[in-house]
Amino acid sequence: MTRASLVDVVVDRLIDRVASGEFPPGTALPAEDELAAQSGASRLTVREAVKVLAAQQVLRPVQGRGTYVNPVDRWIALDAIMRLRGDTFRTSMVQLIEVRSMIEVGAAELFAPRCSSETLDLMATDLEQMRVGHDRTDVARFVDADIAFHRRILEGCGNPFVPATFAPIQRALHHARFQTSSISEIRRNAIAEHEKILKALGTGSSQAVGAAMRSHLDQTTRDALQYLEPEPATA
Repeated sequence: MTRASLVDVVVDRLIDRVASGEFPPGTALPAEDELAAQSGASRLTVREAVKVLAAQQVLRPVQGRGTYVNPVDRWIALDAIMRLRGDTFRTSMVQLIEVRSMIEVGAAELFAPRCSSETLDLMATDLEQMRVGHDRTDVARFVDADIAFHRRILEGCGNPFVPATFAPIQRALHHARFQTSSISEIRRNAIAEHEKILKALGTGSSQAVGAAMRSHLDQTTRDALQYLEPEPATA
């Protein structure tokens, strides 16, 4: 396992411990060496995990005093908020899609006249990799290609605030996509909707691309409601 993935594991474990109430807001975490022993990781890995959660405002390091858990209303780690709230995964997915719609439809409209033929070719390759991932039940390949497709829109829309605004939900969305993309019907519908987006991009019409993106996200909502079981988000 790479250091990056080890850090992710420790981050997830810390979030679980905070969400379970073991470390409620306002309390200090155990010392770094104690956390390392409890996590089965090195002190460096724990330190990096704490930095990740501090950047997401879940934790607040205080020089010479320790690391404290922030009040929930300061958190920007959506996966942590989902676990703490105890919403069903299906409910959390629908809420994430609502946020995606607010950002991605507008980003798609901005991107339409800026999309070069080279980028269009790259997105066609992303779509083909989604098809391969679907046919081979290779969920990781499918998800990576799906994320790449959308990232080209967010990063190519010409407004640097758009990907920056979207960044806080990327982690929660990445985990969620792995769970939803394990369902064959959801993958199949996603491919059909991405084909519509790619076709609309070929016209250069902001209105057409925005409508195609909205159609995709509306379909994603319908799929979440139809195929996802209402189990707890922490399950």
